[in-house]
Amino acid sequence: MNIFYHQILIYRLIRIVKLKMDYTIDRIKGCIFGGAIGDAFGAPFEFSSRLRIKERFGGKVTDFVDAPSVFGDKGSFTDDTEMALCIVDAIIEDRDVVPETVVKHFIKWYEDGPTDIGLLTRQILHSLKMGVSWKKAARDVWLAEGGDNPNMNPRASNGSLMRCAPIGVFRYNDISQLVEDSIIISQTTHYDPRCCYSNVIHNYLISENIRRGNGPDNIELAPIDYTQKIHWIMDKIILNNSPRLTKCVDAIIKKINQFKSNQKTFEEISHDYYDKGGYVLDSLSISLISFCCTTSFDESVIEATNFGSDNDTTGAINGALAGSYYGYSNIPATWLQKLQNKHVLEEKTNKLIEIMSPKA
Repeated sequence: MNIFYHQILIYRLIRIVKLKMDYTIDRIKGCIFGGAIGDAFGAPFEFSSRLRIKERFGGKVTDFVDAPSVFGDKGSFTDDTEMALCIVDAIIEDRDVVPETVVKHFIKWYEDGPTDIGLLTRQILHSLKMGVSWKKAARDVWLAEGGDNPNMNPRASNGSLMRCAPIGVFRYNDISQLVEDSIIISQTTHYDPRCCYSNVIHNYLISENIRRGNGPDNIELAPIDYTQKIHWIMDKIILNNSPRLTKCVDAIIKKINQFKSNQKTFEEISHDYYDKGGYVLDSLSISLISFCCTTSFDESVIEATNFGSDNDTTGAINGALAGSYYGYSNIPATWLQKLQNKHVLEEKTNKLIEIMSPKA
């Protein structure tokens, strides 16, 4: 009887562990594919204003549009996903986050002649290619533009936030290392603390999404309640490292709570960010508002990509966050069918999962 009881107990424990791993893998895959989906969704109307989107497509875009982008046919992702995959490749190579390896993959991608590349990223990668140390290249530019002088405003674009999700995936069970890696990999091209700590917030929330619960019925918090998690990371990790980021996040939390309490509509809390997005704090705000104030992956991405301006990048950032919450299994099948180069994403994601598994 005791032997039988222990066998049943072991069987149940194995099932629990397997169930948890199944959902973890689904969320990891959801994060990587979700970022690519959001990126590809917004690419055909990248840099289109909110008004232009309405004029061109007859209203809010709610599905992949037939119009090709400069990146290729419908469903093609952009430099946002390509750079994220550089980080994936570097992690697979070292089974670790090593900035020198990440930079090596960035430079190779740069030398291959990408279709599009952000201005600050291009400038820094050129310096890195010329042999400038990753510890100096972005830092020197940041200092030359004013550094942390409160009277100056050095560039703080979204080029590191758009690509950072693989770090949130790889370090989902090690928050201190997640924070360190998020900052260092941002600093390879985007040194400003607003960029670095926006990456920390984004990756921390991704890690929270991957860790939560053991099944679909054990969801700790709905997205609308994620202000609690945002408060925690601001109080425990961000602290006073970026006053401008703190001010921005305080405003985001206030807006989300106003929506939650029915004081304001989604449009009313969103209009401050219409036709913005290239600035890292705008991109972070759009992603968080779209994620916290919706209830599905597709609704979140649709909202994030229709703010106007840098629509593919806000889609990539939000898609990774929403994908890590809802999982790959809840990304619309019709959207996955329209995504180009799925085999590349599948291969790299599977390798990443393999090195993250306990047996690896």
